[in-house]
Amino acid sequence: MKIVSMFVSLFVALNVCAAGHKELPAKGDLNLTVFDKENIHFVPDTYAGYSAAGADGVIHLVNGRIILKKIQIPDYQRDVTVSLKVTVASNGDRWDKSGSCFVLPKNSAVNLLSIAQGKKQFPAIDSLKLENILPGDSTVLNLKLSGVNLADAKKAGDEVMVNLHVRMLAPTVWAEAGHEVAACQFELQKRADLPQLTFKKKKNEWTIQETDKLLMLYNKHLRAAFDKATGQMVQLNMAGKEIISHNGGFLYDNHRWIENDLFKEVANGLDAAGTCEVSVDKGIVQVSTSRGGSLCATNIVYTFMPNGVIDMDVRFSPQTANLRRCGLVCLLDSTLTQVDYYAHGPWENYVDRKDACPVGRYTLDANDTGKYVKPQSMGNREGLRSMDLKDASGKGIRIQTQGNVSFSALRYTDEDLMNTKHTWELQPRPYVVLHLDAALRGIGNASCGPETMLKYQIPQKPMSYKLRISAL
Repeated sequence: MKIVSMFVSLFVALNVCAAGHKELPAKGDLNLTVFDKENIHFVPDTYAGYSAAGADGVIHLVNGRIILKKIQIPDYQRDVTVSLKVTVASNGDRWDKSGSCFVLPKNSAVNLLSIAQGKKQFPAIDSLKLENILPGDSTVLNLKLSGVNLADAKKAGDEVMVNLHVRMLAPTVWAEAGHEVAACQFELQKRADLPQLTFKKKKNEWTIQETDKLLMLYNKHLRAAFDKATGQMVQLNMAGKEIISHNGGFLYDNHRWIENDLFKEVANGLDAAGTCEVSVDKGIVQVSTSRGGSLCATNIVYTFMPNGVIDMDVRFSPQTANLRRCGLVCLLDSTLTQVDYYAHGPWENYVDRKDACPVGRYTLDANDTGKYVKPQSMGNREGLRSMDLKDASGKGIRIQTQGNVSFSALRYTDEDLMNTKHTWELQPRPYVVLHLDAALRGIGNASCGPETMLKYQIPQKPMSYKLRISAL
């Protein structure tokens, strides 16, 4: 027997990320007690498969192994953050095992209550048997899309993918039945651009201050500072959480170390000085920065929304065709090591090494040193859609993208990786090194000899992407 206590906490998030959403007044925090010292125990004579809710609203399923309770929450009409606090205690039963906690919306494809009542079944994975298809043959497959409407997805700006897996129908001497022999991902509906954010309030709620060296701005949601001489962001605090570390805001970086590459030039080629200009219009602050360079010039326009969301319009102008990367590097607070991302994965991948890495939602730990015997540039993921960088408490930032973006999040610089002979010698930096690249040179197909194929090199042409940063 176990005793469980569960509390659900909801509060309105400050970011607005859905198309057409406008700033709405906050309704305040809401705390709900779902279970309070509720017993979970296997009693088949009392809970025969399914037991209707009692006076306390608790439903017992699977002979008491599962407890379920319906709760009603307000319709906030915009994003909310939900926090669950679950405490499970044993009554001393030595057979107690760990369990799971599920939060299922009303329209979920999985309805445990209906399944327990025999009204529904667990959704099955769509599959087709190809018993008469021999090697070298071809056929046309008609796939039924369950749970998705392409017209509705296009209207909402949602991305739709189909993952196709080919598995062995029967066992062989070299593989069991069900062994996967091929897989492919097809994009049926492209993701839309980031939606335009609109606000009813036009009053300026920002405070802007300048010193000889710094441009500073803040409101109740956000605090930021820029180096006026270079245009680099040097401080950022969102929702009370320090984001940027060691004054290391977004800056162009070209260095990338790969064993046998022998490319050891670490300089970014940037001019010593840049520009930094600020303007305010109807409660929205824009900071326009630029920085020239022998390798790549950059122009970044930061748009600070009244609710604390930052939009970044980033433009790159390569000055040479021999770049290793075309993107920005940022030094983040050392606690932001938990990374949830929507991109190619789950393992690292590159523009010429991503066919086996489908787009999906994955996690990684920025503290991971990787598996290379000799440290080298590592950890890249292509096709970033969005990512959450969090500390142990769940606080941090969300970055959404528009355009092509690849990323890596490590505790080391590429110079650290270049100058270290063994993985065990690596010393973590007191920050997280976040790379956000519009283009990254491919790995290539040989450790010596031919260059990386031209189509996987970085062209000497303007590139750009957009980022939307909000607090978690």
